[in-house]
Amino acid sequence: VPNVVNTTLFAYHPSSASSTFRFLHVSNLAPVKNPRLMLDAIQLFFDNGGDAEFVFTGNLTNEWNLYAQSIGLPEHKVIFKGEVTYEQVAEEMKQAHAFFIFSKSETFSCATAEALCTGLPVAAARVGALPELLNTSNAVFADAANDAAAFARALLQLQQRYHTFNRSAIAAHAAALYNYDAVAAQIDKVYTTVIEKKKK
Repeated sequence: VPNVVNTTLFAYHPSSASSTFRFLHVSNLAPVKNPRLMLDAIQLFFDNGGDAEFVFTGNLTNEWNLYAQSIGLPEHKVIFKGEVTYEQVAEEMKQAHAFFIFSKSETFSCATAEALCTGLPVAAARVGALPELLNTSNAVFADAANDAAAFARALLQLQQRYHTFNRSAIAAHAAALYNYDAVAAQIDKVYTTVIEKKKK
């Protein structure tokens, strides 16, 4: 049973995106989220001719902002917004063009599901449950979560392929899977099955 998404907040709004191509990441940037390798990959993205903004929301400290500055990432292109409200996460997603996540491991990624419901294609490592949410219609994969160069290539490829992603279809498919009613029906089915088995 997947986690649920508030599809009223997280929905596709085609005219809301920033004028500059924007990648968004949402997490607390704990070690499992691979913050150093994400930033190293962004540096390689720029070194290989990529041009975009990278916005991080949810960082609890200034540690990774300082690391980004230490490796020469431009502050106007790599932006750390710190903790924001749930509603502000939805607004940030509406202003983005794509979502990126490079975790060492993931169970069900709520932020990824929310990004999909907003119609964002995703760059991700092929780890944990992410392949259950993502496929070639809505994502570009890096095959390993320990290879910054591979993730930089995934970011570049996603930006280059952006026009091939059908954002309204990505949003519609995800919303059908993760809305309150759909998830409630699955939970109800599990409980009903358990109750019926106990009766026998």
